[in-house]
Amino acid sequence: MRILITGEVFSFPAGYAATDYVRKLAMGLKSHGAEVFVMPLHFTEQPPSTINTLWRGCHDGIRYAYAPGSCRFPRSQTGWRVLSKLARLHAWLRLAGLMLGSRPRVVLFYGRSFSWFAFLLRWTGRMRIPLVPIVVEWTPAIPDRRAEVVDEENKFYALAARHASKIVVISDALKSEFSRLCVDRPVDILKMPVLCLPEECPSPVDFPATSDCKYFVYCADLNAYLEDALNVVVAFNLLADTKYKLLLIGRVSKKNRAHLQEKISENKIGLVEFVSERLTDTDLRTQYRNATALLLPGADSLRNRMRFPSKLAEYLVSGRPVIASSMGEVPLYLQDGISALLITPASATAMAQAMETCLSSPIDSARIGLCGREVALRSFDAGKVCGLLLEWLSAAPEYSNP
Repeated sequence: MRILITGEVFSFPAGYAATDYVRKLAMGLKSHGAEVFVMPLHFTEQPPSTINTLWRGCHDGIRYAYAPGSCRFPRSQTGWRVLSKLARLHAWLRLAGLMLGSRPRVVLFYGRSFSWFAFLLRWTGRMRIPLVPIVVEWTPAIPDRRAEVVDEENKFYALAARHASKIVVISDALKSEFSRLCVDRPVDILKMPVLCLPEECPSPVDFPATSDCKYFVYCADLNAYLEDALNVVVAFNLLADTKYKLLLIGRVSKKNRAHLQEKISENKIGLVEFVSERLTDTDLRTQYRNATALLLPGADSLRNRMRFPSKLAEYLVSGRPVIASSMGEVPLYLQDGISALLITPASATAMAQAMETCLSSPIDSARIGLCGREVALRSFDAGKVCGLLLEWLSAAPEYSNP
């Protein structure tokens, strides 16, 4: 099966969580013989770093191409509008070029842009190719979003519910929300969880830790999840042991970094390290594999009930113990004290207690880490998950978007 994956929230190889998810999705589909094309569109988010588009042509058996808006940022609003129009023209030409060969059997849209989804809906409609949206976030649940962004993304949800005959979501809560939106018409909704590639992170039995495992890791966009990062710092302050470090891995602004540093207690100064430069995938996995524990904090919010942290699959497959807030999809897959240490959401005290447990019971912690890895291999292996996805997509008629 020939599949095109496209959207406006990823770019290769130096995007963020969305980019990593799409990469694993493409690799999982390829492992089942699918011919996969990936085309990032006009990148709508503006990270402080330059977008990297090194992966062009064929990379790891996946073909990559870029619309111009995914390669650079304009300096003004006028430039942004002009580049948007050029990006659509270029995307149309790219798509037309793709049709000169064998046409894709299905187009997967990973994004939240109404305008881009509407553009693709027109193109796939003319070509009579099914367009399947993949939804991993619920914008109304994200705090402090600009009104125009929320409006744009709400229109995307409504358009997807009105026109897509198949929709992929990442959580039961999102599935329920789309079932409500699609009450007037039949829509096939598939829940597909977060993904990992086990072959990229061998068993810790085969590759034991190369350090003394004397640090904890929290990896996230620290700007987007500042409250969670602050909660981690407060929990770390509560630890009696001063031989262990805390690694905060992820992009962070100077303002937010200063805010986090203000929260570090006097006896922990020098023990909290910021790793804001981009690590290679290999280096990041090494940090995970050598950690005392991997931290996944979060509040019991509507946003966290709707989404599913992609970091969880990466954490678990490393084979190290995971300390996670019991929120959203997490307790559906993990058992406290068996495959993870589940804690009360947004509780620094509960996190500190779980961290102390890892320090005082290293043998039990190692067992929990290995059990967590088994959960990842069973539930989040991209090869297994994408096999089910291909079966589900194959059941679709040749064209089904009304």
